[in-house]
Amino acid sequence: MSRCFRTLVCAALLLVSTLPLTAAEQHQEFVNGLRKQGFGDLGTYYLKQLEATQKVPASMTETFDLELARCMQVAALFTENIGEAKQLRDQTRTQLDKFLKEHPTHAEAGAAFDTYGVLSLTIGNSFLQQAHAQKDVAVKEDLMAKAKTAYEESRPRFTEAVKLFKDTFDKLSAAAEGGEGATRTAKVVTSKRRQEVALFNAEYDWLNARYNLAHALIADGG
Repeated sequence: MSRCFRTLVCAALLLVSTLPLTAAEQHQEFVNGLRKQGFGDLGTYYLKQLEATQKVPASMTETFDLELARCMQVAALFTENIGEAKQLRDQTRTQLDKFLKEHPTHAEAGAAFDTYGVLSLTIGNSFLQQAHAQKDVAVKEDLMAKAKTAYEESRPRFTEAVKLFKDTFDKLSAAAEGGEGATRTAKVVTSKRRQEVALFNAEYDWLNARYNLAHALIADGG
């Protein structure tokens, strides 16, 4: 695994922004890169290694449970073992509950609710898939009921995510309208680029959460 992990380290680092990054930002971008490439298991391993060696960056301390949950969720999506996927989803739920309980007003609360919504949606899809393959009528109906419950749980979570992402997008848009002024130092240009990236990401998160909500609303005929 270590050889594979080193290879993925190199690949993920290529995904890091060309903007100057602090050490903490590099950790964050690295984890984001692994997750985006579908390597949630390695993202989980990496974060647990940081925790075990007490090297979690101070800026990631509050969001650690959320980052771990997001990596576990991706790992669950890409595993073919049903039992392992369920265990990972249970762990994802635990980490999300912990984050939202301890940091309900955190700037990343929107991401937590969106992740929670995707988790519920995925669980619903899993139950529905099992139901379609089931011949026993009673078992089939039970699985269908569980799928419906999971879909219903996802909707308020996506609704909250949409609201929080919209708030973030509006605030960043208002800040961007202030202009950059006449000074064009390297520091100002870098700050402006960071602002543009943040605004783009905020809009993407907002639109993606709206898409997820729409998906949840039509799931199971909801």
